[in-house]
Amino acid sequence: MPCALRLDSTSKSLLVVRGSPLYNRIVARMAKRKSWLKNQMYKPVVFLDIDGVLNSKQWYAHDTASHEVISPTDRELWEHSIDPDCVRRLNRILQQTGAVVIVSSSWRKTHALSEIVSILESRGFRGDVEGATSANGTLSGAEEITEWLAENRPPGAAYVVIDDELTSALPAERVVSPSNQTGLTDKDVEQAIAILSGTF
Repeated sequence: MPCALRLDSTSKSLLVVRGSPLYNRIVARMAKRKSWLKNQMYKPVVFLDIDGVLNSKQWYAHDTASHEVISPTDRELWEHSIDPDCVRRLNRILQQTGAVVIVSSSWRKTHALSEIVSILESRGFRGDVEGATSANGTLSGAEEITEWLAENRPPGAAYVVIDDELTSALPAERVVSPSNQTGLTDKDVEQAIAILSGTF
């Protein structure tokens, strides 16, 4: 069997021989990676705020009244700030559209992305979080979202912004604004699905 590697006399580096099993495996892996990246580029995106979307004034009133932990840890407080019913509604958006989440919430400024995901998962989240918008503090929330789209998605890619406050400077037809009294509702879910599906 011919050797899959040979030494380049000029650069003194090892080269993979074209047509060898190793070469073919590398090419197949690169093609698979390229296909995966292309699919990621066209996945719909949910830009997710958390406060006022996955919790609400009603939830805080309910959770305070029913809280049984006498001295909760900081982590428990963050977890209990999330309403599982709102998380289930978010899951429905993602499951029906194949969308991924980009965290645009102010939480990204005080929590690592992995911690945010862990907190959401503890409350029933079952989606994919691809990343977060920039948190450098020099751009507005709308500008951060616009910047992320320009860097990570082709023009015309499907997205929706779910935020109880961030409505200006973004196309109104791309924004779902839950009330901070209730958080994400079934009506908000249907609107978000329609936007991502192009039927809104």
